[in-house]
Amino acid sequence: MKTVLLALIVASSLASSAALALNVGESAKLPVVKDATGSTVDFAANKGKWQVIYFYPAVFTGGCTAEAYAYTQLMDGFKAANAVVYGVSSNSADKQLAFIKANDLKMIMLPDTKRVLGAALGVQNMGGWYNRDTVLIDPQGKIAQIRRDVNPMQDAKIALEFIKKNSG
Repeated sequence: MKTVLLALIVASSLASSAALALNVGESAKLPVVKDATGSTVDFAANKGKWQVIYFYPAVFTGGCTAEAYAYTQLMDGFKAANAVVYGVSSNSADKQLAFIKANDLKMIMLPDTKRVLGAALGVQNMGGWYNRDTVLIDPQGKIAQIRRDVNPMQDAKIALEFIKKNSG
């Protein structure tokens, strides 16, 4: 009986993971969320623009600060490429706002405290900290690239290069 129960639990877990799997070329069906300032973010309303959604473990940590700073340094390039950049963590809006202010960050920060956006994009969350993943959505609203376990020092540069290479 224990073996059957364990098999059912494992099968259920695998089915849940498979349901969250994303594939390049699929339509990005993302929930409407609030940014750190409380403004509504509707990803579907951004059709016609590239969208960069990068997940990071926590504000005010070394790698996360370096990654956010790299995106900020390249923000003019992202804007010129018609791209919107979102940084996502499971930190509260208040912590994200303090992070933005302390580092003069230029991207839109999304506090995903209920892990809704992360679940929609298949991002692992271990112990309340998101894995460092980046998802690019093309101007037609389709998943263009999924990168897991990204290098925080190179992530922004790689994302911008991909967008430039794949823009018409």
